[in-house]
Amino acid sequence: MKNLYLKLNDEFKDFVTSRKNTDNLFDPNKTGVKYRICFPEVGYGASVIKFYGSYGYEEDLWELALLSNRDGDGKWKLKYTELVGDDVLGYLTDEQVNKILKYISEGKVHEYIEDLYD
Repeated sequence: MKNLYLKLNDEFKDFVTSRKNTDNLFDPNKTGVKYRICFPEVGYGASVIKFYGSYGYEEDLWELALLSNRDGDGKWKLKYTELVGDDVLGYLTDEQVNKILKYISEGKVHEYIEDLYD
């Protein structure tokens, strides 16, 4: 069984807008989880997931996608960026997720990639 609890730093816990368990129709032992963590004051957030098929699931690691609500319509959408090759970041530890969230919470979405694997 995978660890489905993201160890968030205390400073981010109030920004979790949803946490949902996901079921796997093919194998009930391969359930997963989706977190949505949003920072309205900067208009960015993150979708952090771990479920069968996500990048890092087999290694018990997380996948993260950048979210944006910069247009202010209240809908958080995936924000693809050239910094991650128009995709998501996978194979992340809890520590790496927290490091990325720190940058996102400060609106420094273009800086976190450079520091991610230091």
